[in-house]
Order: sequence, then C-alpha cells, then structure tokens
Amino acid sequence: MVTEVSGLFKEMNLSQTQAQKLVDFHSKTLSETAAAVSKTNMDGWLAQKLAWKTEIKADPEIGGKLGEVKARIGALYTALGPENAQLVKDFKSAMDLTGAGDNPAFIKIFHKLAERLGEGSPVAGSTAKPKPGSAAQAMYPDLPTQQSG
Repeated sequence: MVTEVSGLFKEMNLSQTQAQKLVDFHSKTLSETAAAVSKTNMDGWLAQKLAWKTEIKADPEIGGKLGEVKARIGALYTALGPENAQLVKDFKSAMDLTGAGDNPAFIKIFHKLAERLGEGSPVAGSTAKPKPGSAAQAMYPDLPTQQSG
C-alpha cells in the first residue's frame, strides 16, 4: 500500500510535507470511523442484552421465578462434577462474553434440560397399616399363604 500511495504522491508532485498531511488525515479519519463503528456496535450489543433481560423477566413461564431457574441451571453445572470445573468456568465465561447467557431461548432451554435431568420429587408412601401376619405377607400382600391341616 505504501508503494502504491508513494507512486500517487509522486505523480501529483506532492512534497513530503503535503503527502504526510494526507496520510495523517487518512489515519485520523480511519481511527474516528473505527471508534464510531465500535461504539455503535457496543451500544447495540448492550441494548440487545438489556432487551433480553427485560423479556425474560416478563416471560409468563419463568419470569417470576428467575432465582429458582438460575439455581436449577447451576445444579446442572454442579452435576458435571469437579473434574469438569474448568469446562464449566470456560462455558460461563463464554456466555458472559457473548451475552448468550442473557438470551431468553438459551435460558429457557437450559431450564427445560434442568427440569428433565434434575432430581425427581419425593415419592409419597402409603399410609395404610400393615395387615397382621408374617413379614413376607406385609411385604407381599398377594402372596398365597399356606393352610395348616
């Protein structure tokens, strides 16, 4: 690029000072443009993250129980065990860096996975009193009994 622009400057009979002024102007303009684009992109990204957070808080399915949802998702990470601690740390870092961890679809799918893979609820036992008889009859009420005779 330097070779091309030097040729143009010579063709235009520009002095070293004039050529340097054009190079400086071009560099300044590129820097300002890059900064403006970067700020616009950053502002857009931050606005998107805020919109996602607002959307998930208003979600009728999980919006009112975000603490519980976060705890269930956290339990998924814990279930991977200490041998995967670095993987979990790297994954969380990627979610924070990209903003994907604020995306409602991401949160909902991980919540559904946590519900399916999480611990089940306790099973209620019977309140019926065991029938008198042997332990085998108490454990197996349909077990035929021997008649003495």
